[in-house]
Amino acid sequence: MKVLTVTPWYPHSENKASGIFVRDIAIATSEYVENTLVHIHSEKRAKKAVEVKKFRDNGILVYRISVKKLPVKLHVFLYPVVIFSLLKIERDVKPDIIHAHVFTAGIPSILVGKLRRKPVLLTEHMKFQKKFKKGLLDRFREFLGKIVLSNADAVAVPSNFFKKYLTNLGVSSRIFVIPNAVNTEVFRKKDDERKDETKGIFVGWLDPIKGIDKLLEAVKNLPSNPGGFSLLLVGSGSLFDYYKKLSGKYGLTDCVHFLGSKRRDEVSKLLQESDFLILPSLWEVFGVVVIEAMACGKPVIVSDKGQREIVVRKTGIVVDVNDGKSLMEAIKWMIENHRKFPSNFIRNYAVRKFSFSKIGKMYSDLYRKVISGEV
Repeated sequence: MKVLTVTPWYPHSENKASGIFVRDIAIATSEYVENTLVHIHSEKRAKKAVEVKKFRDNGILVYRISVKKLPVKLHVFLYPVVIFSLLKIERDVKPDIIHAHVFTAGIPSILVGKLRRKPVLLTEHMKFQKKFKKGLLDRFREFLGKIVLSNADAVAVPSNFFKKYLTNLGVSSRIFVIPNAVNTEVFRKKDDERKDETKGIFVGWLDPIKGIDKLLEAVKNLPSNPGGFSLLLVGSGSLFDYYKKLSGKYGLTDCVHFLGSKRRDEVSKLLQESDFLILPSLWEVFGVVVIEAMACGKPVIVSDKGQREIVVRKTGIVVDVNDGKSLMEAIKWMIENHRKFPSNFIRNYAVRKFSFSKIGKMYSDLYRKVISGEV
């Protein structure tokens, strides 16, 4: 079975972390199918209006269609050329199914699918509303996203929480839930070393949607820094300096450490060296870092906004992130009790539920259903 994966997110020179979970899914499915990937990418430094390059990544043949980024998004007018390039790639690959990631890649994928009579599976990873207060652009994204997803032969999402969001939005295609995958070779358990200090860690984009304000406030309200607690904040974002100043304002300079963006192997090492993960997101489609932490055998504290279904009693705590006291008490309890969590069980749970082999098989089975018209 041949699969043509199309995505706007994939690691590249300007952002090595972009779409790592898309690459993980492509690697996972390659155990069961012949996968070719197309990365449609707008780039300031592109020498040509549209340029196609070919390379291999983890054994997967990758075509990168680079579109020259122009002022005020004028590069959208170059997309007919992108579709023409995608048609040429489809002709060479001769896939049985096209697998698009994100509705923006769904648009050219569905057009090519209809022209070549190939079924299209669309995996959506993001909420269409980008800001807390829904604006005109958010409404347009919702309208367009609903149309695109409803024209796919099937839709896959990482969580039931997100499936409910799309269903309420009115997406008419059948929606399947397949979790994201974790690389259990990169993220693995390391023997714990007894130490006096307790480390919590956050990994992600430093943005209000990730609940950073609430996290800093909860740490500020901890009673006299129990257990020599320190918090590592791993990630970047436009509000990096703001949160650093807020941390100083709260008097947390000595216990909260801003580490910036890190490579994947560095994130794995930091997770191994930490005692537990905290991800207090106000809205989360899935939360890949949660399964990465669990693959390292670490317990987690997560919010009830999209992560409840991937955490069980023996792997962590789910809190109402809008209740600041609840988050503070969860952190305090975890500082005092994190060693009570069975790290081998947590690791095995992550491998059993989210490994490349498990997720690759789920997608392979879905490909066959979509190709045969069973959905």
